[in-house]
Amino acid sequence: MRLNIGKLYTWSVATELLLYFLFAHQNITAVSLTLSRIIQIIVICLMILRADYFINQWRVLSINSIFNRWFYIFILYLIVISILGFIIGEYDSNIEYRARDNESIIANILNGPSIRPIFEIFINVYYFLYFAILPRVFLKNKPSINYFFKIFGLLFIISTIAGILDFSYYSFFKSNLISRHFYDGVDSGFRFHGFAGEPRDAFVYIVLGFGIYTLRNLYNNTYKLNIWVVLGLIVLLIMTKSLSGVIGLFFTLLMVMIFYIRKSTIKQKIAITFTVLISIVLLFVVLFYTERLYYYLGDLENLYNALLVNNYKSLNYLGGQLPSIFPVWDRWLELKNYNLHFIFFGSGSGTSSVVNNNYFPYAELANPHSQIIRIFYEAGVIGIYLFVIALIKPIRRLQMPYKMHNMALFSMLLLTGAYFAHRSAAIFIFYGIFVIVATDYSNKESENTNTSFNK
Repeated sequence: MRLNIGKLYTWSVATELLLYFLFAHQNITAVSLTLSRIIQIIVICLMILRADYFINQWRVLSINSIFNRWFYIFILYLIVISILGFIIGEYDSNIEYRARDNESIIANILNGPSIRPIFEIFINVYYFLYFAILPRVFLKNKPSINYFFKIFGLLFIISTIAGILDFSYYSFFKSNLISRHFYDGVDSGFRFHGFAGEPRDAFVYIVLGFGIYTLRNLYNNTYKLNIWVVLGLIVLLIMTKSLSGVIGLFFTLLMVMIFYIRKSTIKQKIAITFTVLISIVLLFVVLFYTERLYYYLGDLENLYNALLVNNYKSLNYLGGQLPSIFPVWDRWLELKNYNLHFIFFGSGSGTSSVVNNNYFPYAELANPHSQIIRIFYEAGVIGIYLFVIALIKPIRRLQMPYKMHNMALFSMLLLTGAYFAHRSAAIFIFYGIFVIVATDYSNKESENTNTSFNK
């Protein structure tokens, strides 16, 4: 039986955020071995076997494409800044890296201080190529595009139903039906997560679900969203009780004010601002009644002094967030000394893990949990700007109906906010499918124009 690479590719993308199906930790395989990763490996192997065909698809990599150009600029900028950072000693660490006893040889090599920064650039390039570029190779016609929407929607519904059952079960029996990951059996408590892994992962998955739902409607020339579907997704977001989700919504609101509101009608400005603010308020209300928030607020009182004296024993709960705090603290100290260079330009890929190990001797290269802190430290304000522009520039340049433009732009900003709060491939998946939908629309418009001209 001949394997259909296109359908395998669809399954690899549709299962990428289903992190329950994690079978081996990155301590063993260097990267987390999930169901999606296994399928990705199969897809790549099949592509190599059919290299003659895929080499002919090289045009999808064109630097002249509006869909690619700014991502290439961002990656090139990151490489240049990393080289400069290496030259001036930003990768020098005060702590000798110690491999953990349960770490494999390959994980030990790839997580080492000399290899990991380069590997981080590779991960960014891989995410872009696999999730943003390859859809143009495998999802080129209506059957393949509809198949993607069908499979993604089916898996999303299954995960949602499982998550609701798990959430309900916990309310009665104080234990989870579905653990965080398949291999570890760790419970997530009274928080919605489904098959998406941790609740914060589920938050991003739900936001991606909204984005894909929007793109499916746009692909079918439907410019209205079902209010009950949207309200249902908002309820699921609240049920995750994710603090990183709240932070992501703040980022979204900020970007909406910068890139979206000024070109919208008064009615749309009110509707969008109201929706985002209500979501933030509702999440805060839920978090207000959870013990986790009180613990974090309690630790905030001790945080500044703990950073000043380099003693973190008083941080009972924020201690786990220190990898996201140290890079900001380091930049704050530079700002106090009027050193603005690294704030604007960054210090290079992987340097956020270096500064974390300089402040605290982790047993591993500890990266920030928040992606915007990671980009800010490693690529600076300029890097953040380039990344956001790479995502929204195509939407602004393409000729699309007003409603289609606004729906696509808001969804992109929503996914970007979620990505800034918690790193995942969701933004690249959305971007890749958006390109397919936008290209399909442009092709239909060209055909209609030619038909009218011939008449």
